[in-house]
Amino acid sequence: MGLAIIGQDKDGKTDVFFAHARQYDRADAATTSDNPIHLAREFVKSHNNVRVFWGTEFHHGCRTQQEYAMAQVARENAQRKLSSDLGCWVRASDCLPSSSMTFLPKEGLLRPGKPLEVMGKLGKEDHLAEKKAFSDSKGLGKFTPDTGILGRMEMHLAEIRMQRQSMVRLYHQDAKRDYKILILSQAIEAYRVGNIDVLRRYAQDAERHVGSFMDPKSVDAWHKTSGESVTARLVQDAFADACEKTRGMNPTGCGLREDGNDVHDYKEHAEVVARTTSRAEI
Repeated sequence: MGLAIIGQDKDGKTDVFFAHARQYDRADAATTSDNPIHLAREFVKSHNNVRVFWGTEFHHGCRTQQEYAMAQVARENAQRKLSSDLGCWVRASDCLPSSSMTFLPKEGLLRPGKPLEVMGKLGKEDHLAEKKAFSDSKGLGKFTPDTGILGRMEMHLAEIRMQRQSMVRLYHQDAKRDYKILILSQAIEAYRVGNIDVLRRYAQDAERHVGSFMDPKSVDAWHKTSGESVTARLVQDAFADACEKTRGMNPTGCGLREDGNDVHDYKEHAEVVARTTSRAEI
């Protein structure tokens, strides 16, 4: 796993951290002193306006649709683990699925290919200043979850686990409970560090009332017995709070639209800047 992290120290100086973490997927990666993931975590903790670029060849050797699907799952799992281990949102959109990457610290850009190849093309690249501005707008500050929301999520998860383990229960509802446990566990993990990608996925699935997994029965996780689905409400509350706090880290929304989806590219970011400037002048 290749990592390139950019951030500002307490004096406002821009620092860059590079690492090749072969054992990033170890359970103790973040706590083992000589593991690059631990060093990366310490860098993130000591810096502000953090941006994490990452990648490896998830799709290398894939030939069938099933192999590509499995590679995508591996990529999603890596995104979740890196976010939790580093203590910040490692954006899925900042992943370059290649082992050959060149990071340009001044521009805040990641490009596929060897350094000489990338530098040769850089001078001919259009709208470089706008792309740098877009990249700079996505620097992250420290995220702190709402203790009330987090506490309710943890309590609801504990209740469902107790129901699942009870000898006296409706056994035909075990699959629904299992999906609720999986979703809440991942949502709690994501909310602690402001992982928008995971929270957005579940919040939008709950809103559309669609399954989050290939099993058609996974949609049952959003079913309600009376009133509204507590699981759906908690996931949506966590997403809304994380989105609001993340957007507040930058005057132009920190790379997020008002609905919590990603700003697509530098062109859309320029439109956001124009609207923000217009509002400020009124």
